[in-house]
Amino acid sequence: MYPFAAGQDFVRNAWYVAAWDEEVQDTPLGRTIMGEPVVLFRTSSGVSALWGLCAHRYFPLADAAVVADRLVCPYHGFEYDGGGACVKVPAQEQIPRGQALRRYPLVARYGALWIWMGAADLADPTTIPDLGQVGFGQPGWRTQANGHTPVKARWSLVLDNVMDLSHVGFLHRQTLMQDDAGEAKPSYDGAPHYRCARWLMDQDPSHPYYAFAVPGYAEPADGLMESLFFGPGLIVTSLIIHTAARLGERRQLARIYHVHAVTPETAHSSLNFSAVARNVELENPAFDDFQKQNAHAARREDVVALEKIEQVVDAWGDPRTELAGAGDLSVLRVRRHLSALMEEEAKGRL
Repeated sequence: MYPFAAGQDFVRNAWYVAAWDEEVQDTPLGRTIMGEPVVLFRTSSGVSALWGLCAHRYFPLADAAVVADRLVCPYHGFEYDGGGACVKVPAQEQIPRGQALRRYPLVARYGALWIWMGAADLADPTTIPDLGQVGFGQPGWRTQANGHTPVKARWSLVLDNVMDLSHVGFLHRQTLMQDDAGEAKPSYDGAPHYRCARWLMDQDPSHPYYAFAVPGYAEPADGLMESLFFGPGLIVTSLIIHTAARLGERRQLARIYHVHAVTPETAHSSLNFSAVARNVELENPAFDDFQKQNAHAARREDVVALEKIEQVVDAWGDPRTELAGAGDLSVLRVRRHLSALMEEEAKGRL
Protein backbone atom coordinates (compact mmCIF):
# COMPACT_ATOMS: atom_id res chain seq x y z
CA MET A 1 0.00 0.00 0.00
CA TYR A 2 1.45 3.36 -1.03
CA PRO A 3 4.05 4.43 -0.04
CA PHE A 4 5.05 0.95 1.12
CA ALA A 5 5.43 -2.39 -0.62
CA ALA A 6 2.50 -4.61 -1.49
CA GLY A 7 1.05 -6.24 1.61
CA GLN A 8 2.43 -3.61 3.97
CA ASP A 9 -0.39 -1.73 5.67
CA PHE A 10 0.36 -1.27 9.38
CA VAL A 11 2.99 -1.67 12.05
CA ARG A 12 1.07 -3.76 14.58
CA ASN A 13 3.72 -4.26 17.25
CA ALA A 14 3.63 -0.72 18.55
CA TRP A 15 1.59 1.41 20.93
CA TYR A 16 -1.19 3.60 19.53
CA VAL A 17 -3.69 5.91 21.19
CA ALA A 18 -7.10 4.24 21.23
CA ALA A 19 -8.81 7.10 23.07
CA TRP A 20 -8.24 9.84 25.57
CA ASP A 21 -8.85 8.44 29.04
CA GLU A 22 -11.61 11.00 29.62
CA GLU A 23 -13.58 9.61 26.65
CA VAL A 24 -14.35 6.32 28.42
CA GLN A 25 -16.86 6.90 31.19
CA ASP A 26 -19.97 4.93 32.14
CA THR A 27 -20.78 3.56 28.70
CA PRO A 28 -18.59 1.57 26.30
CA LEU A 29 -16.72 3.27 23.49
CA GLY A 30 -16.36 1.59 20.11
CA ARG A 31 -13.38 2.13 17.83
CA THR A 32 -12.12 0.55 14.63
CA ILE A 33 -8.34 0.13 14.76
CA MET A 34 -6.39 -1.48 11.91
CA GLY A 35 -9.70 -2.76 10.56
CA GLU A 36 -10.63 -4.52 13.80
CA PRO A 37 -13.68 -3.68 15.95
CA VAL A 38 -12.55 -2.72 19.45
CA VAL A 39 -14.66 -1.87 22.49
CA LEU A 40 -13.29 0.06 25.45
CA PHE A 41 -15.10 -0.01 28.78
CA ARG A 42 -14.34 1.05 32.32
CA THR A 43 -14.40 -1.32 35.29
CA SER A 44 -13.51 -0.75 38.93
CA SER A 45 -9.92 -1.76 38.10
CA GLY A 46 -9.46 0.41 35.01
CA VAL A 47 -10.29 0.39 31.31
CA SER A 48 -10.33 -2.82 29.24
CA ALA A 49 -10.06 -3.16 25.47
CA LEU A 50 -11.77 -6.19 23.91
CA TRP A 51 -12.75 -7.49 20.50
CA GLY A 52 -15.80 -5.40 19.80
CA LEU A 53 -18.35 -8.00 18.62
CA CYS A 54 -20.34 -10.40 20.80
CA ALA A 55 -19.16 -13.99 20.29
CA HIS A 56 -22.78 -15.12 20.06
CA ARG A 57 -24.25 -13.24 17.08
CA TYR A 58 -21.64 -10.53 16.45
CA PHE A 59 -23.68 -7.67 17.89
CA PRO A 60 -21.47 -4.55 18.30
CA LEU A 61 -20.57 -4.28 21.97
CA ALA A 62 -20.13 -0.54 21.74
CA ASP A 63 -23.91 -0.58 22.30
CA ALA A 64 -23.64 -2.83 25.37
CA ALA A 65 -24.19 -1.82 28.98
CA VAL A 66 -21.65 -2.02 31.78
CA VAL A 67 -23.17 -3.67 34.85
CA ALA A 68 -21.09 -4.64 37.90
CA ASP A 69 -17.84 -4.57 35.87
CA ARG A 70 -19.36 -6.75 33.16
CA LEU A 71 -20.10 -5.93 29.55
CA VAL A 72 -23.70 -7.01 28.87
CA CYS A 73 -24.73 -7.52 25.24
CA PRO A 74 -28.18 -5.96 24.72
CA TYR A 75 -29.15 -8.46 22.01
CA HIS A 76 -29.27 -11.74 24.00
CA GLY A 77 -27.74 -10.81 27.36
CA PHE A 78 -24.37 -12.58 27.11
CA GLU A 79 -21.94 -11.11 29.64
CA TYR A 80 -18.15 -10.63 29.52
CA ASP A 81 -15.68 -9.62 32.20
CA GLY A 82 -12.80 -7.18 31.82
CA GLY A 83 -10.51 -9.96 30.64
CA GLY A 84 -12.86 -10.90 27.79
CA ALA A 85 -14.14 -14.15 29.30
CA CYS A 86 -17.81 -14.97 28.76
CA VAL A 87 -19.12 -15.24 32.33
CA LYS A 88 -22.85 -15.60 31.74
CA VAL A 89 -25.13 -17.14 29.12
CA PRO A 90 -28.79 -16.52 29.93
CA ALA A 91 -30.99 -19.55 30.72
CA GLN A 92 -28.09 -21.93 31.30
CA GLU A 93 -25.54 -22.57 34.01
CA GLN A 94 -22.70 -23.99 31.95
CA ILE A 95 -20.70 -21.71 29.68
CA PRO A 96 -19.13 -23.29 26.59
CA ARG A 97 -15.39 -23.75 27.01
CA GLY A 98 -13.01 -21.30 25.44
CA GLN A 99 -15.61 -18.62 24.84
CA ALA A 100 -13.71 -15.39 25.31
CA LEU A 101 -13.20 -12.19 23.40
CA ARG A 102 -9.69 -11.15 22.47
CA ARG A 103 -8.27 -8.79 25.05
CA TYR A 104 -5.89 -6.13 23.75
CA PRO A 105 -3.07 -4.86 25.98
CA LEU A 106 -4.08 -1.38 27.14
CA VAL A 107 -2.19 1.12 29.31
CA ALA A 108 -3.36 4.48 30.66
CA ARG A 109 -0.58 7.07 30.49
CA TYR A 110 -0.30 10.81 29.82
CA GLY A 111 -4.10 11.08 29.81
CA ALA A 112 -4.36 8.62 26.90
CA LEU A 113 -5.29 4.95 26.55
CA TRP A 114 -2.53 3.18 24.62
CA ILE A 115 -3.44 -0.01 22.78
CA TRP A 116 -1.23 -2.76 21.32
CA MET A 117 -2.67 -4.44 18.22
CA GLY A 118 0.13 -6.94 17.65
CA ALA A 119 1.37 -10.00 19.52
CA ALA A 120 0.28 -9.55 23.15
CA ASP A 121 3.42 -11.15 24.57
CA LEU A 122 5.51 -8.39 22.98
CA ALA A 123 3.53 -5.54 24.56
CA ASP A 124 6.07 -3.80 26.81
CA PRO A 125 4.67 -0.68 28.55
CA THR A 126 8.18 0.73 28.89
CA THR A 127 8.18 1.28 25.11
CA ILE A 128 5.20 3.65 25.19
CA PRO A 129 6.47 6.93 23.69
CA ASP A 130 7.95 9.14 26.40
CA LEU A 131 5.85 12.29 26.32
CA GLY A 132 7.63 13.45 29.44
CA GLN A 133 10.25 14.72 26.98
CA VAL A 134 7.74 17.30 25.78
CA GLY A 135 6.30 18.27 29.14
CA PHE A 136 3.60 15.70 29.86
CA GLY A 137 3.51 14.79 33.53
CA GLN A 138 6.27 17.31 34.27
CA PRO A 139 6.14 20.28 36.66
CA GLY A 140 6.13 23.69 35.04
CA TRP A 141 4.08 22.60 32.04
CA ARG A 142 0.50 23.10 30.90
CA THR A 143 -0.76 20.08 28.94
CA GLN A 144 -4.20 19.49 27.42
CA ALA A 145 -5.85 16.72 25.45
CA ASN A 146 -7.53 18.23 22.41
CA GLY A 147 -9.92 15.61 21.07
CA HIS A 148 -9.41 13.70 17.85
CA THR A 149 -10.11 14.18 14.17
CA PRO A 150 -11.28 11.39 11.83
CA VAL A 151 -9.40 11.49 8.53
CA LYS A 152 -10.57 9.57 5.46
CA ALA A 153 -6.96 8.99 4.47
CA ARG A 154 -4.38 6.37 5.29
CA TRP A 155 -2.21 6.62 8.37
CA SER A 156 1.01 7.11 6.40
CA LEU A 157 -0.31 10.22 4.64
CA VAL A 158 -1.00 11.82 8.01
CA LEU A 159 2.53 11.00 9.18
CA ASP A 160 4.01 12.45 5.98
CA ASN A 161 2.00 15.62 6.58
CA VAL A 162 3.34 16.34 10.05
CA MET A 163 6.93 15.27 9.36
CA ASP A 164 7.22 17.94 6.65
CA LEU A 165 5.95 21.27 8.00
CA SER A 166 6.83 23.25 4.90
CA HIS A 167 3.12 23.00 4.05
CA VAL A 168 2.43 25.34 6.99
CA GLY A 169 3.62 28.19 4.78
CA PHE A 170 0.98 27.42 2.17
CA LEU A 171 -1.93 25.32 3.44
CA HIS A 172 -2.20 27.03 6.84
CA ARG A 173 -1.70 30.68 5.95
CA GLN A 174 -5.11 31.62 7.37
CA THR A 175 -4.76 29.62 10.59
CA LEU A 176 -1.15 29.20 11.72
CA MET A 177 -0.03 32.33 9.87
CA GLN A 178 3.62 31.27 9.51
CA ASP A 179 4.14 32.03 5.84
CA ASP A 180 7.95 31.81 6.21
CA ALA A 181 7.71 28.05 6.86
CA GLY A 182 7.44 27.27 3.16
CA GLU A 183 10.79 28.80 2.23
CA ALA A 184 12.75 28.15 5.44
CA LYS A 185 15.68 25.79 4.85
CA PRO A 186 15.34 22.57 6.86
CA SER A 187 18.01 20.79 8.88
CA TYR A 188 17.88 17.16 9.93
CA ASP A 189 18.89 14.64 12.56
CA GLY A 190 18.79 10.86 12.22
CA ALA A 191 17.24 8.14 14.39
CA PRO A 192 15.43 7.86 16.68
CA HIS A 193 13.45 11.08 16.18
CA TYR A 194 14.36 11.85 12.53
CA ARG A 195 14.14 15.50 13.52
CA CYS A 196 13.34 18.11 10.89
CA ALA A 197 13.86 21.71 12.00
CA ARG A 198 13.34 25.13 10.42
CA TRP A 199 14.20 28.57 11.75
CA LEU A 200 11.57 31.24 11.15
CA MET A 201 13.56 34.44 11.45
CA ASP A 202 12.53 37.87 12.74
CA GLN A 203 8.91 37.07 13.50
CA ASP A 204 6.53 39.86 14.43
CA PRO A 205 6.00 39.72 18.24
CA SER A 206 2.35 40.68 17.70
CA HIS A 207 1.69 37.35 15.96
CA PRO A 208 -0.97 35.68 18.16
CA TYR A 209 1.16 32.66 19.10
CA TYR A 210 4.13 34.82 20.05
CA ALA A 211 1.99 37.42 21.83
CA PHE A 212 0.21 34.78 23.90
CA ALA A 213 3.42 32.92 24.76
CA VAL A 214 5.54 35.96 25.61
CA PRO A 215 3.16 38.80 26.52
CA GLY A 216 4.81 42.17 26.60
CA TYR A 217 7.77 41.10 24.48
CA ALA A 218 8.13 43.71 21.75
CA GLU A 219 11.29 42.73 19.86
CA PRO A 220 11.52 40.47 16.79
CA ALA A 221 11.64 36.77 17.65
CA ASP A 222 13.03 33.67 15.96
CA GLY A 223 10.80 30.61 15.96
CA LEU A 224 12.26 27.10 15.71
CA MET A 225 9.70 24.82 14.07
CA GLU A 226 10.37 21.09 14.48
CA SER A 227 8.93 17.66 13.73
CA LEU A 228 9.99 14.74 15.96
CA PHE A 229 9.13 11.10 15.30
CA PHE A 230 8.34 9.19 18.52
CA GLY A 231 6.98 5.98 17.02
CA PRO A 232 4.72 4.54 14.31
CA GLY A 233 1.70 6.25 15.86
CA LEU A 234 3.14 9.46 17.27
CA ILE A 235 4.80 12.61 15.97
CA VAL A 236 5.37 15.78 17.98
CA THR A 237 5.69 19.18 16.33
CA SER A 238 6.97 22.25 18.11
CA LEU A 239 7.39 25.99 18.02
CA ILE A 240 10.27 27.06 20.25
CA ILE A 241 10.44 30.83 20.53
CA HIS A 242 13.76 32.64 20.94
CA THR A 243 15.00 36.18 20.90
CA ALA A 244 16.11 37.11 17.39
CA ALA A 245 19.68 36.17 16.48
CA ARG A 246 20.27 39.54 14.88
CA LEU A 247 19.82 41.17 18.30
CA GLY A 248 22.66 39.14 19.82
CA GLU A 249 23.02 35.65 21.26
CA ARG A 250 19.66 33.85 21.12
CA ARG A 251 17.75 33.31 24.36
CA GLN A 252 14.91 30.81 24.60
CA LEU A 253 11.59 32.39 25.58
CA ALA A 254 8.97 29.62 25.27
CA ARG A 255 8.40 26.03 24.17
CA ILE A 256 5.09 24.95 22.63
CA TYR A 257 4.40 21.39 21.52
CA HIS A 258 1.62 19.75 19.53
CA VAL A 259 1.20 15.99 19.87
CA HIS A 260 -0.15 14.14 16.81
CA ALA A 261 -1.11 10.60 17.82
CA VAL A 262 -2.04 8.97 14.53
CA THR A 263 -3.94 5.69 14.81
CA PRO A 264 -4.78 3.63 11.70
CA GLU A 265 -8.52 3.01 11.56
CA THR A 266 -8.58 1.10 8.27
CA ALA A 267 -6.22 0.91 5.32
CA HIS A 268 -7.82 4.14 4.06
CA SER A 269 -8.80 6.05 7.21
CA SER A 270 -7.16 7.28 10.38
CA LEU A 271 -7.81 8.91 13.74
CA ASN A 272 -5.63 11.90 14.60
CA PHE A 273 -5.53 12.46 18.38
CA SER A 274 -4.30 15.90 19.37
CA ALA A 275 -2.75 17.32 22.53
CA VAL A 276 -0.92 20.55 23.25
CA ALA A 277 1.71 21.51 25.81
CA ARG A 278 3.58 24.66 26.77
CA ASN A 279 5.98 25.86 29.46
CA VAL A 280 4.71 29.45 29.60
CA GLU A 281 1.49 31.18 30.64
CA LEU A 282 0.36 28.11 32.57
CA GLU A 283 -2.78 29.75 33.95
CA ASN A 284 -4.07 31.56 30.89
CA PRO A 285 -7.45 30.19 29.74
CA ALA A 286 -7.47 32.51 26.72
CA PHE A 287 -4.23 30.88 25.54
CA ASP A 288 -5.77 27.45 26.19
CA ASP A 289 -8.71 28.31 23.95
CA PHE A 290 -6.50 29.82 21.26
CA GLN A 291 -4.23 26.77 21.12
CA LYS A 292 -7.10 24.32 20.92
CA GLN A 293 -9.10 26.28 18.35
CA ASN A 294 -6.05 26.98 16.24
CA ALA A 295 -5.06 23.31 16.23
CA HIS A 296 -8.58 22.26 15.27
CA ALA A 297 -8.71 24.78 12.43
CA ALA A 298 -5.35 23.66 11.05
CA ARG A 299 -6.38 20.00 11.25
CA ARG A 300 -9.53 20.75 9.26
CA GLU A 301 -7.32 22.19 6.52
CA ASP A 302 -5.10 19.11 6.68
CA VAL A 303 -8.11 16.83 6.39
CA VAL A 304 -9.27 18.50 3.18
CA ALA A 305 -5.84 18.10 1.58
CA LEU A 306 -5.19 14.54 2.76
CA GLU A 307 -8.60 13.27 1.74
CA LYS A 308 -8.07 14.65 -1.77
CA ILE A 309 -4.75 12.78 -1.98
CA GLU A 310 -6.29 9.56 -0.66
CA GLN A 311 -8.74 9.53 -3.56
CA VAL A 312 -5.99 9.39 -6.18
CA VAL A 313 -2.87 7.96 -4.60
CA ASP A 314 -3.54 4.26 -5.16
CA ALA A 315 -4.08 4.84 -8.85
CA TRP A 316 -1.21 7.25 -9.43
CA GLY A 317 1.17 7.33 -6.46
CA ASP A 318 4.62 5.82 -7.03
CA PRO A 319 7.29 6.51 -4.38
CA ARG A 320 10.00 5.41 -6.83
CA THR A 321 9.33 8.32 -9.17
CA GLU A 322 7.58 10.98 -7.09
CA LEU A 323 9.31 14.35 -6.81
CA ALA A 324 11.04 14.92 -3.46
CA GLY A 325 11.86 18.40 -2.20
CA ALA A 326 14.21 19.91 0.36
CA GLY A 327 11.77 19.18 3.16
CA ASP A 328 11.35 15.48 2.46
CA LEU A 329 14.42 13.84 3.99
CA SER A 330 12.76 13.15 7.35
CA VAL A 331 9.62 11.92 5.60
CA LEU A 332 11.65 9.44 3.55
CA ARG A 333 13.62 8.28 6.59
CA VAL A 334 10.43 7.64 8.55
CA ARG A 335 8.92 5.75 5.61
CA ARG A 336 11.99 3.53 5.39
CA HIS A 337 11.92 2.92 9.14
CA LEU A 338 8.23 1.93 9.10
CA SER A 339 8.71 -0.30 6.07
CA ALA A 340 11.58 -2.10 7.82
CA LEU A 341 9.39 -2.68 10.88
CA MET A 342 6.63 -4.16 8.71
CA GLU A 343 9.14 -6.40 6.94
CA GLU A 344 10.38 -7.70 10.30
CA GLU A 345 6.83 -8.37 11.46
CA ALA A 346 6.11 -10.27 8.26
CA LYS A 347 9.13 -12.46 8.94
CA GLY A 348 7.88 -13.18 12.44
CA ARG A 349 10.87 -11.57 14.13
CA LEU A 350 8.81 -9.00 16.05
